[in-house]
Amino acid sequence: MIFSSINSLFAKIRYHLVDNKFLYLFSVVDALPDLKGDENFNFKIIDADDKFEIAEWINFHNPSNSYDMKCIYRNVGDLKIIICYHERKIVHYFFVFIDIFTSPLAKTNFDMNLVGKHDVYLGSAFTLPEFRNSWVMLYSLSFIKQYLQKIGAEKCYLLISDSTPGAVSFWERVHFKKITSNL
Repeated sequence: MIFSSINSLFAKIRYHLVDNKFLYLFSVVDALPDLKGDENFNFKIIDADDKFEIAEWINFHNPSNSYDMKCIYRNVGDLKIIICYHERKIVHYFFVFIDIFTSPLAKTNFDMNLVGKHDVYLGSAFTLPEFRNSWVMLYSLSFIKQYLQKIGAEKCYLLISDSTPGAVSFWERVHFKKITSNL
């Protein structure tokens, strides 16, 4: 009985990570948005080593996303976490995996021969609902752009679920392009 439950769990994980249920997108780092910061938002980069600063917040505000917690505690893909503060409170986070070859992207059907050693993977992002119309994601991308330019990154990749078509148009507006020859 216990083995069938474990096998069922692994089948669900494999379905989400490997089956062709994702759209892959990329952008050249220099093409990311370049907005002047809003003085109401402050950004900070933390390593997974400083995970306690964000882990408790994720558990409280985004408890259904246990995958993010696994990435934090396993320090997958040289994880950097971009945190946005508003009035000294966390309102947004964005995962940036510096080592694309050990990032969650490498566990999908994506053809890793398309990426280079100076490319990164943009992972999970979450914004508190009351801040979702405040451009925090665009400010976050601008902050990430500056950081990626500083470390010499060339391209950034992301994947989105093919069940969220609205996400595609957002990412295309910020200069990401769909990859059609990923398999």
